[in-house]
Amino acid sequence: IPVVIRPDEDARDLEGFWDTIRNRRISRLLIVPSALQSSLDMPGFTPPALNVVVLMGEYVNPRLAELAVTAFPARTHVYSIYGSTEASSTLVCDLRESFRPGQELPLGKPISNDVRVLIMGPNGEPVKPGEAGGLYVAGSALFTGYFRHPDLTATVLIHGSSQGDPLYDTHDRVRSMPDDSLQFIGRIDDTVTLNGPLFGIRDATQIAMFDRGRATRFDLAGHAVIHTAPNVKKVDVSPEYPTGYAPVCIGTTTSSRMELFTRPLLELCGGRLVIG
Repeated sequence: IPVVIRPDEDARDLEGFWDTIRNRRISRLLIVPSALQSSLDMPGFTPPALNVVVLMGEYVNPRLAELAVTAFPARTHVYSIYGSTEASSTLVCDLRESFRPGQELPLGKPISNDVRVLIMGPNGEPVKPGEAGGLYVAGSALFTGYFRHPDLTATVLIHGSSQGDPLYDTHDRVRSMPDDSLQFIGRIDDTVTLNGPLFGIRDATQIAMFDRGRATRFDLAGHAVIHTAPNVKKVDVSPEYPTGYAPVCIGTTTSSRMELFTRPLLELCGGRLVIG
């Protein structure tokens, strides 16, 4: 199957992006949820009849899930894939099967037989079915380590566990559902989203520790989002904000930690942290 990869600048032009989809007769589409959300919110927009749509890289909120399953024809398979750089494409959720009005989507089930997931308590013990715990991933989807950062790797990759294979600590809290799918509860640590890319607190400190020798730039045009739960809020840049400030939403449960760790990160990028 031919693969078409579009550069970022093309993807920012949503109308042109969808024209490319139609003109190239694309049948399978991998797209970030925020891009699909923005597209479906465009007045008069009707998506093309695709065979498969895969949402990946961001949280899929209930509103987007409902828009997706109703906007695309019934023959279009719509999936959400959970993963990260360290453990790519590990869980898959069929939106047509899993969507319930007003309810959060599950993260899904292992995408293949060679991906194993475990839910464990704070001491590394497996939790009982239905109990909340940390999500750990093992199998072929795992990375081998952060390049030249063994200490950082050791904070997320567990070797010598009773399970045998290395385990990746996702720092996500989940619980298993009766159908064996996993339900997201929240983050164990804090996550920063800057215009799409995800940066954890570990990443922020890593930038401060390891990237001093070169300029580290992030594109803050549009919005900066800070979140610790699936209910991510995005704030558009407005002329009402003082020059040099980036609008930021902060999870109320971790505002003190965000103040401590994120202000230096945003200042490094040329932005400032605004609370309230």
